[in-house]
Amino acid sequence: MGYAVGPDNWQSWLNVHLIVPLIHEFAGASALVATIIVAFILVVTIKRRRKKELH
Repeated sequence: MGYAVGPDNWQSWLNVHLIVPLIHEFAGASALVATIIVAFILVVTIKRRRKKELH
């Protein structure tokens, strides 16, 4: 069998070259966003606890 580009081959090519990089980028971006959110929540809670200790 040669290079018969049927629907299946085209779909797998699309998956490898478009969807996989998109998933990788999205996973990286969401991990970054999650880290920022967690850090922000930690900072807010620490500040609130310090305010409670002062009063």
